[in-house]
Amino acid sequence: MKKVLIAYFSQGGTTLSISRRIEKGMSEKQFAVDLFNITDDVLPDLNAYDIIGLGFPVYFYRPPFNVMQFIRKLPDLKGMAFFLFSLYGTKPGTSMNTVNKVLRRKGGRNIGSGKFKGADYFIGYIKRGFLFSPDSPTEAEMESAYRFAQEIVDNWEKKLSADYAKDRSDGVIFSLESLMTKELFVKNIYSRLFKAQKDKCTSCGLCVRICPTGNIGIKDKGRPDWGNNCLFCFYCEMKCPVDAIKSPIDWPLMAPFMAYNVRQARGDSGIEKVKVIHSRGKTTRL
Repeated sequence: MKKVLIAYFSQGGTTLSISRRIEKGMSEKQFAVDLFNITDDVLPDLNAYDIIGLGFPVYFYRPPFNVMQFIRKLPDLKGMAFFLFSLYGTKPGTSMNTVNKVLRRKGGRNIGSGKFKGADYFIGYIKRGFLFSPDSPTEAEMESAYRFAQEIVDNWEKKLSADYAKDRSDGVIFSLESLMTKELFVKNIYSRLFKAQKDKCTSCGLCVRICPTGNIGIKDKGRPDWGNNCLFCFYCEMKCPVDAIKSPIDWPLMAPFMAYNVRQARGDSGIEKVKVIHSRGKTTRL
């Protein structure tokens, strides 16, 4: 029986749900599939697998920093087949280009790429009253992931490489946002500028517990302290039960970009959307 390793990063659970549906589709083709959360410490021995799959959400039109760190640490793939899948709420950006390029440089062979919608719980949009792709992945999208899995198996059995269509940039504004939020800037500048307001923070520690990279520690009087391993996911700010956290996404500099993105997504008939209010760590539909 052929073996597949699906390595994934899932912030809110949607990438994991797609990973499980892909697992089901491949298992029914008599492929043995293991799921691996890339936030775990020890990567399984790739020599034990025939195919590796990589799944991730899209942050600022690219893969999350920890996903790219994981990929760069992979050994030479020596012709090993790989497939990719991403979850996005509004626009997928050029995330597939980035990952595909690195894996091919490592000697991998692309046998398929899939893009799926996921609910866009991004604080920059939610604070402006909108949740995009609110019910994704829908059952129809999950079924699409199942079919994608079986196509991957077929491509591998036929020794086919995917005809990878390079993603195009979504325009100057989106490219500028991606540039402004590069890993270099986030780690060395922005990550130091997250703050918990003293008059609101209750030192509950929730932000420390939910940070996917363990980037938040505890300083004096139990208040959170941010390091330089931030993903710019803003999960800490979104989940804070007392709205104590302020971050660079709240700066006036970012406001025109967030307003533009929301306006573009609202006008796109292909993107489902609902009006929401967000308070004390909870998003409520109106």
